[in-house]
Parts: sequence; structure tokens; C-alpha cells
Amino acid sequence: MKGRILMLALLAMVFGCDADKREVNQKAKFLCENDFSEKVTLQVWPSDKAIEQYVIAPDIMALRADDLAITNNPFAGLLGGLLNSFKAAHEATVGTITCDVEKTTVQGASATVTLAIRSKRLADVETNVFPKLADLPDHTAKVAYMKTLLKAGEYRNESKDLEFRKVNGAWLVDYGIAAKKEAEAAQKAADDLREEQLKKLNNHANDLFEKREWKAALDAFNEIKTLDPNFPDVDASIASAQDMLDHTIGGKWYLTEEKDAMTDELSTYLSMLSDEKTGTFGTEYAVITLRCVRGKLESFVSLKQMIDRDWRTQTTPVKIRFDAEKPIPMRLGTNTGHDAIFMKSSFLDLLGSHPNTKLAIEYAPYGSGPVVTTFQTAGADLAVAHVQNACKK
Repeated sequence: MKGRILMLALLAMVFGCDADKREVNQKAKFLCENDFSEKVTLQVWPSDKAIEQYVIAPDIMALRADDLAITNNPFAGLLGGLLNSFKAAHEATVGTITCDVEKTTVQGASATVTLAIRSKRLADVETNVFPKLADLPDHTAKVAYMKTLLKAGEYRNESKDLEFRKVNGAWLVDYGIAAKKEAEAAQKAADDLREEQLKKLNNHANDLFEKREWKAALDAFNEIKTLDPNFPDVDASIASAQDMLDHTIGGKWYLTEEKDAMTDELSTYLSMLSDEKTGTFGTEYAVITLRCVRGKLESFVSLKQMIDRDWRTQTTPVKIRFDAEKPIPMRLGTNTGHDAIFMKSSFLDLLGSHPNTKLAIEYAPYGSGPVVTTFQTAGADLAVAHVQNACKK
């Protein structure tokens, strides 16, 4: 009795497996002979066949979403002629296709059918056929023209696999369209996020560069290059930041040297930016400049806005303060543009003796009350020493 039951079970498995193979083979041949061995195109799907009996639902949904996107395209009307030509090309091509099942493998709810495909392809005989079809009067004429082209072509032989899944008792082809779209969407989201991060990092690097924090800017530009070697202008940005860094003393003091056109003596300039943007519209940094020109040592602060001053003496009241020390009041001269103040000679010694502190400068813009601009004096001792030595030569 037990042997009989076992035999019946084995027969059921064999017949069940045979039924599964028959179904996937029939559906594979139908799909192949209708030129759907790689992908279904809804516009040419046979009207007498329910696509839901052949293709998994996620793929159908993805195909219909694509179809809807084309339909809603404002230029969809322009695609009508091309679609008609495509339908004609499909009909002509289908007439050349023969498909044979080479191998069928069924494992649980998955199956693979390997097909030997013999067909002719328009791409093998005419690469620019669609523009020529526009002049043909109707579908029948288009099909006839393409059949004539295909007749002159040679058959190509290919082997392709179709993957099936068993869903609710039916075997359905899985082209992987939905999975591919999900992967593409995920990749696009990742690419968009990466691009946004690169843009933010580049903006940050440029901000650092503008603030003359060239070491930090160079590090940021190098990080961008590591993430994306082809990021626009990254090599030029690295070179520029490196050049600025090579001409920097004490971290933030930018050194410029140039030959005097009249004396051939070397003029030396060292400059550093304020902590924050200032000026009339708050769009520019104030600048401390130390210079040695024709043997004369000077320092001045460009404040990027007109300064209130005594018109008789061309001076303005200023206070300077290092960290929490007592403020030092001064009356300082202004330049002819009235947007910069010339510091006293004692300022260089004060600055050089206060490296790595905060320097606050209070002044009065024209028509306004006093405002304060601050500077971080890192490397000030080195900058002062350099410009002083330049004037001793």
C-alpha cells in the first residue's frame, strides 16, 4: 500500500513538472514568435491575448507607467507617425521569426527557458528606415516596404533565456523591467544626493577660499577630487588654492611681492581678511595690509565703506582692542577714497606682539554710529617680522 502511494506521488510530481514545462514552453514560444523575447511593447501586444496571462504584474505596471508618460508628453502628437512606423516594422519582423526551445529548467516557482531564435532584423539591412516610411500612405504599404527590405537580408541566429515565475498558479515571464526601474531610481537618487553633496562641498571650499583659509580650502577641493575626479574645474581650484597657500605666511597672511617700476626695488605686501564680511552692503571683507614700499613701512585697514571723518584734519576716531585688553583710542588718517584708515607706526609692534588673538577695530561709517570689525591675528608675529625685514634690506 505504501509503495503504491509513493508511486502515485512520484507520478503526480512528474506530470506536474511536465505540465509546468509545457506551460512555460508554450508561453516562451508565443513571446518569442511575437518578438517579445527581450521586452514587451504594449503598442504591439496582440489584442486577442490578455497580457496579464503572460507577464508579471510589476512589469506590466512599469510598462503602462511609461506608456502614460509618453501619452501625457506635450509633444506626443509628433510621435504618432513614428509609432505607426514602429508597428509596421514589428509586423514585418515577426514574419521572419522562428523559435525553438533548447532547454527548460523548472525549480520550484522559478523557470528558465532557453530559446534558439532565427530572425531577420531591419538594423542588419537598413539603419535609417523610419524617415523613408513617412512618405508611404498607410500601414499596409509600410509593412510591404519593410518586408521587401527584410527579404534581402540574412538570418541571424541567437540564443536567449526567458525567466518565468509562478504566480497564483500561472507561469508569467519576468523581464525584470520593474526591478530595473527600481534599481535605476535608486541609483538616480544616490547620484542626485552625491551631486548635491559635491555642490555643497564645492560651495564650502569656495567660501573657505574667499576667506583666505587656503589650507582648509585645499583639503576640501582635494576631497571633491577624491569623490569625483571629473568634477568641473576641480584641478584648477586645487592648483589655485595650492598657489595661494605657497604664498601665505602664518596661515592667513597672503604675501605679494613686486618690482617697483621706478626703482627696481622689491615692494612687499602682506594682507589678511576680517572674520566676517562688512562694507556698505555687507558683501566684502575688511583687509589689514602691511607693506614695505620704497623703504617705507606702513599698515592700513581697508574697511570697504566710506568713513566719517573730520574734514579739516581728514582723521577719524578709532578704537582697537586685543582680546580682553583695555581698548586703545586713536585718531587715524584716511585715504583719499575715505574707505581706509592708516594705522600708527606703533600698530605694527602691537600686532606683532599679539599673535593668535582677536583684534577688534571700532570705527564710524559715514552717517552711522560706531561699528566693530574683528580679525584673528594668527601668524601676525611672522607677518610683521617678514615685512619689517623687507624694509631693512
